[in-house]
Amino acid sequence: MKTLAVIGFALSFLNPILSLVGMPGFLNNLLTITAAVLIILAYWQLSRRWGGEELRRNFNRYFFTYVAMIILGIVLAIQVFAIFTSAGIDMADIQDPTIWQDPDIMQPYVEAISSHLGRIMSLGLLLFLTFVFNAWFFYRMNAIIATYTRPQIDLFRIGGLLYFIGALAIIVFGLGFFLMWISYLLLLFAFRNLPSEPPVSASHE
Repeated sequence: MKTLAVIGFALSFLNPILSLVGMPGFLNNLLTITAAVLIILAYWQLSRRWGGEELRRNFNRYFFTYVAMIILGIVLAIQVFAIFTSAGIDMADIQDPTIWQDPDIMQPYVEAISSHLGRIMSLGLLLFLTFVFNAWFFYRMNAIIATYTRPQIDLFRIGGLLYFIGALAIIVFGLGFFLMWISYLLLLFAFRNLPSEPPVSASHE
């Protein structure tokens, strides 16, 4: 449980740094998925082993909103792909940075998006709200764990709160991601110092 979480949060913390120094995109995606799976498994084991009803309930809500996020993200990606394809736009061209500098080349992209803007914005807003709810349940899980381990490991509550604030501030790209990035480090240390056995207050909740 501790090992899964430590590795998961370590990967989440290091991944952006490795990307900046030139790590290939497919490895970035692989590390992101691996970290997410390890973290989810760690919290699942913790919620079951420590036996608190409130902790289990918040984990379930966190997990289901996480799954909903993935589904909405896939639906949004399919919608964008379908819009561009119907407009005769090659998706591979989007990866060419030079096209973003030429208004004439960009015109078909702008027209394709504009004609379906309402649908894309609705899906994007729903995805963002699901992400915020997911971050809230993540904070609640960590806040509950902190009540079992306080005052020694209040990093759970602080890390979870930073993650939630980062989710709210995600529209301010740099600030939101920075806060979430710092939360990974705090939660890494929190799990590193987690007791091997659940406190009496947790196991008998």
